[in-house]
Amino acid sequence: MKITDFLSNRKIRQEIMEWALVFATALSMFAYGIGKYWQFGIGREMDIQKTVSELSGMELMWAFYGYSDAYPIILGLLEILGAFLLLIPRTRLIGVLLLSTILVNIIIQDIIYGVLWGALFSACVYQGMLLFICWFRKDQISRAFAALTQIPTADLSYPLSFRLLLFILAIFFALFLKYLEIFGPRWFS
Repeated sequence: MKITDFLSNRKIRQEIMEWALVFATALSMFAYGIGKYWQFGIGREMDIQKTVSELSGMELMWAFYGYSDAYPIILGLLEILGAFLLLIPRTRLIGVLLLSTILVNIIIQDIIYGVLWGALFSACVYQGMLLFICWFRKDQISRAFAALTQIPTADLSYPLSFRLLLFILAIFFALFLKYLEIFGPRWFS
């Protein structure tokens, strides 16, 4: 088979494009995940000589990320995990979902806190690449969405009184959690 015959097949071209996007995105996310160690000075104390009101948005965000060693490490590990999931065809959509969650958060923070334009542009490009990967997997996404939103008929077979009881229990549980959120810290101080 000649290369021109090979590349004239639409399915093969799409698969090549998807793999190119996967490799580029996964490599970058892996690098960003590893780079969190140096990016936020993990293990070093932040030396900020300004008050919070004097900090620029970007300095404030960097101080937030640099305050704790655990947060950037967890974020970096999630980026690395997403990159690995992206490389495996069976888990690719899970990787897209994980990385999209991280990238959308980064995009919002970059806009709100006025982070350098280059960082925002990069995050938008990688998110766009993930959306193209979704486009190549649109049939799989459609089937997954249909499966997730299908209501099993067995759930509707419970009597109305039982469903009402479950609803009331759920409300009481939610109110109890709200009570713990508001008054719980007093128990520990």
